[in-house]
This record gives sequence, structure tokens and C-alpha cells, in this order.
Amino acid sequence: MFKKADPVLRVINIEKQFFKPGTGNKEIIKAVDDISFKIDPGQVFGLIGESGSGKTTTLKIIFSIIQADKGQILLGNKTLTGGTAWEQRKLLRKMGLVLQDPYNSLCPRYTVSEILAEPLVINGQISSTTQGKSQVHDMLNRLEIPLKYYDRYPHELSGGERQRIALGRALMLKPALLALDEPASMLDASTKRGMIDLLKALIKEMDMAVLLVTHDLAMAAHICDYIGVMKGGKVVEEGNCLDISSNPKCDYTKQLLLAATDLKEFWREER
Repeated sequence: MFKKADPVLRVINIEKQFFKPGTGNKEIIKAVDDISFKIDPGQVFGLIGESGSGKTTTLKIIFSIIQADKGQILLGNKTLTGGTAWEQRKLLRKMGLVLQDPYNSLCPRYTVSEILAEPLVINGQISSTTQGKSQVHDMLNRLEIPLKYYDRYPHELSGGERQRIALGRALMLKPALLALDEPASMLDASTKRGMIDLLKALIKEMDMAVLLVTHDLAMAAHICDYIGVMKGGKVVEEGNCLDISSNPKCDYTKQLLLAATDLKEFWREER
């Protein structure tokens, strides 16, 4: 399915429109307007834009949460658009997703071990949480979470710890593509930096293709190799992350840079 030289993900001329609420289905909004990009093996691609830019709709199309009106999504050489529900589910097993809200993304009735083992149980790799104990312990070590958290519940964890567990759950099946939807937006500054450092280490260790969806250009600069800037459903600028961060061509990207107050400090640290 995956050839090393081929992109892991290809988004090809995707379009999605909705009727604007309150207009009696008379006014149409183009949420995603003919966008294309690809993510190569081991590459971290950032899809950047403010609320309403179309980035979250694009993510939902990639994960078959909603269907595109036009265009095609390819995972390796297999299509995620137009296939049967069974074919889509099979492909989605090769993709991991971390959502924005660490407080609502974990089942409150499950322990940490049950949350992490759940993907293995659902996909038939183990028959019970107990059987997956070694895999869960390994993931907790990778997440830098103490093993004593094994039997704790989400309400006993901090926001940062919950988000790390959500990340671990997405990684349990060793996905070909990991997608992150504003993964640090609800964390405080120190916890956010720790999360970013962990993400960088895991991405390097597991050699994954990664899609980061965020409004935060500073965070993207910490993680991404390549970025696409979205506005009004279109990709208005795309290129190497360092090039765009240091010399943006689009006025909208320049505005995002001005809002990224810690970006200059980051580049000084990295250099």
C-alpha cells in the first residue's frame, strides 16, 4: 500500500460547500475551495489558519467525518473518497487523530490502561486490556507518564496528562498518518512547550507522516517541515516552514506572524 517514495497522504482538488444558516438555503458558503496538498513519509505538514478558514472542515473530510462535494483523498495508493464504508474503516485504522479538547475526548468511565488498549481490542490485536499490558506500559514510557497512572481515570489527570493519553491512544496502532487538531490550544504555556517537545521526539522516533491543524503559526514553526496557510477555504500560501516564517509573501500570513508572539524567541533558541 505504501511505497517509500510516494506521499502518505494526497489531498486533490477538494471542495465542500454549505448553506449559510438563516438564509433559507439561499446563500452558499464555500468552506473548502479547490485545495490540494500532499504529505510525504516522515514529513510534518501544518495546515494553518484562523477559525472559519476551512482547515477543520478539511480535516473532517480526510477522516471521512463529512464527505467532500468534489475531489479525492488518497492514503498511499488507496482512495478514502468514494469507497465503501468497510473500505473506509479499513483505511482509517492506519490513521490516528488527536482532538483539541483533552477534557471531552477521553471516556470518563475508562482507566488510562483501558483507553490506551481500546484500539488494540477493537482491531482484534488483543482480546482484553490485561493482554495488552506490555504495550500500554511501553506507551506510557514513551509519553513520559509514570506507570502508577495505569489504573487512574481521566478526572484524576491534569489537562496536559489527558492530552498525552489522547496522543498515546492515537499512536497505539502505529499509524501511517497522525493528525493533530489544535493539540495544545487548551494547555497553559509551560504544559504546551512540554507537549511540543514530546511531539517532536515521538515524530522523530516513529518516523510518521503528520498533519498539524492549528491557528498557531508559532507552534507550527516548532514542529512542521512544510506549511499551507488557509483563508476563506483556499490555500493562500504554501512552502517550507522556515522560508514562510522568515519571509512570508501573503499579507494574511504576515498577520498570523504578528500574532505569533513567541516565534522570534523560538528561532533564536533553535539557532
